[in-house]
Amino acid sequence: MHMKKVFGIIGLSIMFSVLAWACSKSNNEPVVTLLADEQPTALASSLETVINAPIVVDATVSTDIAIVSYPSFITTDYFGLVKVTGEPAKILDSNALCLNGLEVTKAQKEKLTAANTSKQSCMEANRLVLNNLDRELEAWAKSEKARIIAAAKFSLDSVLLLYNNGSLTLAQKAERNTKIELSRNDQITALKGRVQEKLTQATARLVAAGKIKNCEELYLNSVKEILSASQYEKWIKCQKEKYKRV
Repeated sequence: MHMKKVFGIIGLSIMFSVLAWACSKSNNEPVVTLLADEQPTALASSLETVINAPIVVDATVSTDIAIVSYPSFITTDYFGLVKVTGEPAKILDSNALCLNGLEVTKAQKEKLTAANTSKQSCMEANRLVLNNLDRELEAWAKSEKARIIAAAKFSLDSVLLLYNNGSLTLAQKAERNTKIELSRNDQITALKGRVQEKLTQATARLVAAGKIKNCEELYLNSVKEILSASQYEKWIKCQKEKYKRV
């Protein structure tokens, strides 16, 4: 009977010790609940969506189509300017505002730098694929625009010839010229839609975007492991906005 009491007391002591440790751990490491769009998989998928529907800047008579192949922020070191414990704070530029108030240890900074180096190496070849494909498409659009402008000039020259030989009045000449110029401008504006359609049909581009997504997801998972839960939460609540189309 005496032994049973002893074991009972020991059992209770262990239980209270475990509970005390759990409470202490809970107090030291607050529970962090991330939103769905703050998880690495969701963020990487959002980046892929943005890359697969890139910004296409309209062409005009004097300017050419331009394609923004991917968000420029993915080529930067997100933690390049982060405050390191024991070191002077760095001046944050516009790309690093999400680091405001965040501080990491020297060991964390070294791991973050290594993770970024790995990411850039992982992405490099596929960013080049996107750049090459998009520059080829821009060249096609420029050639199409030149063809449209040349055709319009031929028509305008023909109208002028008719006017000069007395076949058209000044008012008729102006009316025809206006129609030709409006048609030319409409065709140039329509180039954006044609470029966007070609972008969605470029299989090699979709494959490259998928590989970049995988690189980003691996990187973000590394960041999540390197930072504490509260550090990651503080950073990602700001950083996540960069993964969305504005």
